[in-house]
Amino acid sequence: MNATRFIVVSLLVTLAGIALLLWLIFGFPDRLVPTDPAPTVGEYALRCAAFVVSWPTLVITVLFGEPRGLALFILFIPSGLIWATIIELVLKVKRGKWPNPKSSFERSGQGGK
Repeated sequence: MNATRFIVVSLLVTLAGIALLLWLIFGFPDRLVPTDPAPTVGEYALRCAAFVVSWPTLVITVLFGEPRGLALFILFIPSGLIWATIIELVLKVKRGKWPNPKSSFERSGQGGK
């Protein structure tokens, strides 16, 4: 496991989750009356991206209740850690399936000095 990549990915996912949530809250107008225009494709895409990034946060709030105020943003830290773990596992599995071509080339006697 690459600790630097794990920390960077977890920080970036945490910040991306907070940014997506704030963009959803402040970036798009509320639909208060039926005569308001329908949500755009961009709004739907942003909602889907925010849900994919923050599903661990949503699970935590369902299990333990939603915190009030700024404590909600602290819940994006476990979301970042979970996504960093998923990325590390995918890279580890991918690396295990593909053998190193250089080592097989050297074992055949064709490589080296």
